[in-house]
Amino acid sequence: KKLSGQITGLLRCNESERISSGEFLAMVPNCAGRDVEDQIKKGAPIANLTPHDFLVKNYTYLAVPKNAMHPSAGTLFIAFILTPEGQSILWDTWGSDLDLFPETNLHAEVARIEANYGEKLMTADATWQLGNDSGNQAWSEINKILSTR
Repeated sequence: KKLSGQITGLLRCNESERISSGEFLAMVPNCAGRDVEDQIKKGAPIANLTPHDFLVKNYTYLAVPKNAMHPSAGTLFIAFILTPEGQSILWDTWGSDLDLFPETNLHAEVARIEANYGEKLMTADATWQLGNDSGNQAWSEINKILSTR
């Protein structure tokens, strides 16, 4: 509620360049995944902060729709993405890979964050998201606050 009085506008999750340009001072929360890191690589005057009070890692899921025209091709693609080569392609194109594999970039980054904060990051997987009643209620309240500003 205190932060809502400082809101000067709303951004889509992939608009960190609007922060690095100076149009906005910050994005809270950063919902863009690795977008900020992409901006940093381009020399943007921007940074990402992991908050002390919510150490969490979230995942993007790949799935094959049940009515897919070529479900086997989709399944093979997902299997490929889970290989070291697939993870490398993900890193090179999305700036992200899967921290669960010891050879990935995010595995090392998660280890660094956990060492810096002295505790493990919580895994916000689909099961946790669905059962997180207090968190879902909090987002509902946040949406009410933002929509009435």
